Amino acid sequence: MDYDNNDYLSLLNALGFGMENDISNPSKKAKPNKGPASKTVCRRSWTRNEEEVLINALKDIVALGMKVENNTFRSGYLQVLEGKIIKALPDTDLRATPHIESKIKKWKKVYNSLFSLLSLSGIGWNGTDKMLDVMNEEAWDDYVKKDVDAKSLRNKSWPFYEDWLIIFGKDRATGVGGMECSNSVTHHPTASSEKRKEKKRARAADTLVEGLTNFADKLCHVMEKADSRMEFIGSRLGYAHDLSAARKSLNAVLLKLPLCPNDRFSAADLIMHDAQRIDFFFSLSDEDKLLYVIRLLS
Repeated sequence: MDYDNNDYLSLLNALGFGMENDISNPSKKAKPNKGPASKTVCRRSWTRNEEEVLINALKDIVALGMKVENNTFRSGYLQVLEGKIIKALPDTDLRATPHIESKIKKWKKVYNSLFSLLSLSGIGWNGTDKMLDVMNEEAWDDYVKKDVDAKSLRNKSWPFYEDWLIIFGKDRATGVGGMECSNSVTHHPTASSEKRKEKKRARAADTLVEGLTNFADKLCHVMEKADSRMEFIGSRLGYAHDLSAARKSLNAVLLKLPLCPNDRFSAADLIMHDAQRIDFFFSLSDEDKLLYVIRLLS
């Protein structure tokens, strides 16, 4: 269902997210300072708590429908995010421009590189450490030749990547990299002399033992990675169980809201078939649940 900006402004005002600058009236926007200081761009470091607040705010506006088909956001989204951050952190100095806008641009650039890398064979995702798992050095080297900035993505944790899939991606990915095993290389002994056949056979045996040892080491490494994949799969199964339980309790929660049966049934149909809507609905207070249902039914 499509909504124009006035619909969103009315909803946001009702939820208490009104902004000092009226988005619908560009004439009210503050005029930029034309003095010498306006040419200076101040870098600001974000705390982990501030980043988590921004992530939650971005997921909120996605759930509210402010993300459009080409993976961008509706006009005024930066001001909405600023309002949510100020509400969560009243003493913050973070503002839509330049702080929030530049942070989102940086995150989206990293997300695009990570997503492209994870589409390659031999590069997977370590769900425990939240970092890339490079098992194919050739694939990695080929990619960083095209995307030089991607070199800094390796051996570094990216705790928000799975959130970025919701925020920046078209659909949540069904997987974040498969486990690849490289073929073992057969080592052939070098012939030293026809007169030293015994030594040649000894070297061949040593090479074979070395090859088997290397293969065993690689197998152990693969098994360790498999354990981390199983932990990730287990966490997703747990999420599916929680989602099923939430669907079953949805009607009981809707019964507590002042809704007629037809509106309750319609709201249930709209919420229960969308995992993001279910998560968002159950994260709201009772008052906000009613406002959210009214918004869906409209």
